Amino acid sequence: MAVPTELGPVEYIVVHFENGKFEGKALEELISLQERGIIRVLDLMFISRDADGNVAWLDYDGLVPDGELVAGIFPEEMVGLLSERDVDELALGLEPGEALGVLVFEDTWATELQSAMQGAGGRLIEASRVPKDAVDAALAYVEQQMEEVG
Repeated sequence: MAVPTELGPVEYIVVHFENGKFEGKALEELISLQERGIIRVLDLMFISRDADGNVAWLDYDGLVPDGELVAGIFPEEMVGLLSERDVDELALGLEPGEALGVLVFEDTWATELQSAMQGAGGRLIEASRVPKDAVDAALAYVEQQMEEVG
């Protein structure tokens, strides 16, 4: 496992699966993003709670039947940032039969921009992600206003 010496912005996302099943359909897009250099996957995990309330988790090499496939796609990029403590905390809100997918990734597209800003004496003081629902609502409002005016 190689640890990158310089990283761009690192983010994580947690995706809730009510039916408790991760069928791996998003894996193809994740692979594409990695191969195109848009992101670098640093950790990937699936956490589930069974009908009896027991918590189980799989890291990236156990997410698909052929663990070698995933290991071959993300060979040295995986840093393994998630811990058992993270699993315990994330699993607290899971109901029986539910699951979470957790992805930690570097925004590699922003690495050079970040270096350039730091080289110019800049320092990131805030970053945030606007939820898709909020963006969709704002766009719908703007569209409605334009229709009323025009």
